[in-house]
Amino acid sequence: HYDDASFSKDDIKNLSDLIEYCGFGFVRSPIRWNVVETSKGNYQIPDNIKYANEYVDKIGLEMLAIVYNQNNLYDIPPYYLESSQQKEAFSNYCKYVATELKDYTDYYCMLNEFNHDSTGYYQNQQEYVDIAKAGYEGIMTGNANAFINGGSLAGSLPAWANVAIQKGLFNYCDSF
Repeated sequence: HYDDASFSKDDIKNLSDLIEYCGFGFVRSPIRWNVVETSKGNYQIPDNIKYANEYVDKIGLEMLAIVYNQNNLYDIPPYYLESSQQKEAFSNYCKYVATELKDYTDYYCMLNEFNHDSTGYYQNQQEYVDIAKAGYEGIMTGNANAFINGGSLAGSLPAWANVAIQKGLFNYCDSF
């Protein structure tokens, strides 16, 4: 994960070169909402994240950018967006990230490992689909060529996922 500010440009270059040397085609790295939007409505992608996306693209790899739906500016418990204002704020962040990075990546993952949290968020699949819709709309507005993974699970929840799919999740992502 290149979102850790402890990685220098040399670290990012060396790790990316190693990934490419080993024959991998993708690097998966978060672009956390709370790091991009530190005050309401003001966005900035940190230098190390921008450099990582630029360098990975330069050497022919693809970045899978993970957008997270957590930002304490909007009083959001981890992995949960209730109000339309919170969903709109999430969509705006996704749009900003996709716009800023469209020259470097078309690949996104949203709602990453939401079930990895012991608090049990997203028991309601419709809430998950509604949040996925907000993220999808933001990403696609910022980059019409985006390929969106609608979420990654920690472990396996096929019954849960099937209900989310029946409720329309695939209208808002290209894979899950």
